[in-house]
Amino acid sequence: MRRLTIPLRIVLCLILFLLTLVCIYLFPDLISWNDRPDMALIFKILMGIGLYLSGIFSYAIIFFSWRLLHLIDHKHLFSNTGISSLKIIKNLFYAITVIYTVMFPLFTMIESDDCSPVGIMMEMFLIMLGLMVGTFVHVLQKLSQNLVNSKKETELLI
Repeated sequence: MRRLTIPLRIVLCLILFLLTLVCIYLFPDLISWNDRPDMALIFKILMGIGLYLSGIFSYAIIFFSWRLLHLIDHKHLFSNTGISSLKIIKNLFYAITVIYTVMFPLFTMIESDDCSPVGIMMEMFLIMLGLMVGTFVHVLQKLSQNLVNSKKETELLI
């Protein structure tokens, strides 16, 4: 079973590397985007807190995904530990969605030189991505919970 999870572990390592690059290089640029004197310092601080908090939550998602791969390797995916990991991942995705929804007015301040709605489109993409993945993980959690419950009922009958 370990052979099947090796490509997923490689993808998680690649995502971890790219997330680290985004946190180091892209987030500071987004915080100081269009460094205008009329933009209050509190908006920059709030944007920084929101961006880095979503980065921390993304690191936690990677950690719990790695934990799920470990459970798959040991054939314990459909256990209470696996279900709790899926629940935590779901809640983290929904939290990231809430963070970017609250930060929506801050991203509308980001303007490009040609007046295209780059900030709004980027924000809408991140909000919808968090909702879609969170909903998918929610469905996986419910399916796993149903399997565990039916397994317990079967063991009680025997």
